[in-house]
Amino acid sequence: MPTGIYERKPLSEKTKRKMSETAIAVGTGKWMLGRKLSEETKRKISKARKGMHLSEETRKKMSKNNARFFLGKTFSEEHKRKKSKPWSGVRIQAEIKRKGYLRKPIIKNGKEYSPEWNEIRKQIYKKDNWTCRECGIHCQDKKYKKNRIQCHHIDYNEKNNDPNNLITLCASCHGKTNFNKKDWIEYYQSKKRRNYYVDNQRRN
Repeated sequence: MPTGIYERKPLSEKTKRKMSETAIAVGTGKWMLGRKLSEETKRKISKARKGMHLSEETRKKMSKNNARFFLGKTFSEEHKRKKSKPWSGVRIQAEIKRKGYLRKPIIKNGKEYSPEWNEIRKQIYKKDNWTCRECGIHCQDKKYKKNRIQCHHIDYNEKNNDPNNLITLCASCHGKTNFNKKDWIEYYQSKKRRNYYVDNQRRN
């Protein structure tokens, strides 16, 4: 069969009608626009899609198509205001009920941390003046550095983010706390109590 560019013939009314009837029978096409699916249909679709994993190529195509859809579109000030409006308490509760959480927890080395963990640890670094409370070295928030700053949970409970349970350590000192945990708990709890007493004395 010869190849090349052919002029597309206009579709006849009969062909258009057949295509429309097929689309309605199969369940595709513009006739679905504005229609609401029943709860049973939604459950069936959800069940069918469970376990589906999209390839990286498919995700890129979807992302490209979505970007094309919004390209050149402008939103009214009213629309922007509605979108930027903070969530109400009712919506927050609904989101927690739907997902089980408001923000995704942070997973590090197989351990689950609070979604606010990055903000919490930086507050502790600032409080400790970005200094290791064990060896006194000034720390940096950079990977592969001996003096890399880290935040240690004194009782080894990643969900206990009480400031009295957190202490700034360098990567080297933090690594030592992986052994003899009971001794380290007693040591740092005592150290925190002493520091709390000293800080109070200075204020007074």
